[in-house]
Amino acid sequence: MNYNVHNIISRARMLTSSMALGQLNILQMNLPQIENYISIIEEEYIPILKKYIFYPPSEHPIVIYEPNSEESTKSEYVNLNGYELIKNIIVWTKGLFKISPEEWIGRYYYFDVIEESMKILYNDEIASQNNKILILYIFTGVLIALSLLINFLGLTPLYNNTRRLYDKTMGMFKHLLKGSINDMVSKFEICIESITETYDISIDARKNKYKIDSQTYLSRNIKKMKGYVINFLLIATILCVTIPIIIKNNSIVKNVNYNMNAKVQKQLYSGTIGLPSTKDMRYLDSLIIEQKCKMDEESCANIEEDMTCEYTESIVKLGLNELIDEFLDKMKVILMKSKIKNIKNTQYIYYNDHNFIIKAISAYTTPEFLFELNIMQHILAGLEKFDSILYNNIYESIRTSVITLLIITIVGVVLIISAALMTYRTVVETNESLNELVDIIFIIPQSTINMIPQFKRFIETSSFEEE
Repeated sequence: MNYNVHNIISRARMLTSSMALGQLNILQMNLPQIENYISIIEEEYIPILKKYIFYPPSEHPIVIYEPNSEESTKSEYVNLNGYELIKNIIVWTKGLFKISPEEWIGRYYYFDVIEESMKILYNDEIASQNNKILILYIFTGVLIALSLLINFLGLTPLYNNTRRLYDKTMGMFKHLLKGSINDMVSKFEICIESITETYDISIDARKNKYKIDSQTYLSRNIKKMKGYVINFLLIATILCVTIPIIIKNNSIVKNVNYNMNAKVQKQLYSGTIGLPSTKDMRYLDSLIIEQKCKMDEESCANIEEDMTCEYTESIVKLGLNELIDEFLDKMKVILMKSKIKNIKNTQYIYYNDHNFIIKAISAYTTPEFLFELNIMQHILAGLEKFDSILYNNIYESIRTSVITLLIITIVGVVLIISAALMTYRTVVETNESLNELVDIIFIIPQSTINMIPQFKRFIETSSFEEE
């Protein structure tokens, strides 16, 4: 936001100077750019700032100039919050063509109000993100606890108890007489239907594929560990869903330029804002280092050189860093000549007469000011390209993060579905095992059971004691 507003102010100042000198070509070239910035601010930034409309005004005032009845300029300090300031900038910018150059050139701008609003936005966003992350941490902890409870209090005890019941039940068969076992086997050999009729066993029981004696050591261990596998899948699902959201969301927040000016530049250069360091971005070399035109090549090919202020084709084709350094050097010279330190107080911030118009026009006699006026459009074009490259980089980073998050979320959904199916299958197999166990027990004739005290006690009391 600050970048776009600064561009509006910078171009407005340049247009003011151009209008004073009658340079309509610069005016016509920059007006569409100002309209574009206004559209961006209205569509993207005003909706964000609208909820801060009732915030208290900034501590940093701005100076507003207005014509009074005596055809002179009236000025005053006004304190606005970020929303009010941006709305006023939109109104002022749209009204540029209705305002006289004398009033327009007197506009002054402080960026402190926007900086203050951006700090509020940034702190609100960080607080919101921290709340979301806290909710995710709680959600993750609850799901992990539930998955552990399902495993250690549900599936694992179910498997162990079923297995223990099976082993002890099958152990009771050692008390059967050899003749009884042979009798049952012979009935099986004759016809399965006769056994089902005699002992009231469902014929569907023969379809059961679960055969405990045929299980290998490996298969038994796999079934024993099934609860842990399901538990692992549940935890992996939770981590797949929550960790990327926490990590990637933090990365996305860091990639948004909430901070201001020098701080952003330092972070971009050092690579702490979420992107690589700008010195490691080789795709910026052609803009920052190489000597080429920052605007359209045709603009630089037809440049009207002015040797009096060192405005030449070789200068405008300098690397962006060198071009800005030259610009700053000329600004230092202007400050030295203006002796601004002698009038650095509130009393001399503005004038109530038209002398400043004469002073502004007389500034065009200094080569340093002419250099800045001519070179400004090349610097702005370079900075816009720089901003566009970084924006595309951030956009691709966010897009990649979102795609990665989507893929991991899909994997998480697949894992949790797999865990649910395995859980269902475990319960079904346990139910089949218990049904088969009952069928095995009641296939023994009643006469045989009565002859064996241990078996009779087991049938009547469900006790496995052999005494």
